[in-house]
Amino acid sequence: MCNINNYPTEINNIKLTPVLPTKLPPRNAIILKFIDNTIKLEDIQLQVKEKLKSVYAIEEMMGTMTYRSRHIRIDLLSQDECTSALNSGKFALRGHLYDVDEYLPSPRILICNKCNSPGHVEKNCKSTIEICKRCGNDRHEDADHKNCIIKCHHCGENHEAISFKCNTISKFRQNLLNKLKENKHLLPAHIQFYIPQQYREYKGEKALTSSKAG
Repeated sequence: MCNINNYPTEINNIKLTPVLPTKLPPRNAIILKFIDNTIKLEDIQLQVKEKLKSVYAIEEMMGTMTYRSRHIRIDLLSQDECTSALNSGKFALRGHLYDVDEYLPSPRILICNKCNSPGHVEKNCKSTIEICKRCGNDRHEDADHKNCIIKCHHCGENHEAISFKCNTISKFRQNLLNKLKENKHLLPAHIQFYIPQQYREYKGEKALTSSKAG
């Protein structure tokens, strides 16, 4: 799926333009942690590609940015290279050694495409209208809902209704994590979820693991 050469150029005289995935599965991703903000992403990309030969994508992790540093996600096509990088535990940039860690996905939450509320899907939605995630009005009205004023209809703040900045979405996510913590036995064995820093009960609590693991 990640190699454009694996796709036909045309079918029945119809030319195809494949759209490749922007990211690989979590098992093929590593994180460089607390990279100094003085190091530009372009410089990181150059140095990483010199040392790792199967790089598919490199990006800054938006939720990790502080005024000093941020985390960098690296997706690798080679599972062996990914394992080797994790085993080394360190990566050198600009003469400094930075920690390498595995990428753990956060638990995803269901958000309804009809009313933009968490916890259910469109077919179970009780809303009588399709609500614009930007302005909160009926999506089928004449207004241009690609350029309408952004105002969350959950909390009234200046963001889309499905944004994790929204207090309604954030609280639902926190409650979901708390439920998962209380019922770890219901998680599949060997499954791990990343716990965002703002939802941790103590400093070292970064991952949620099934009680059946190991």
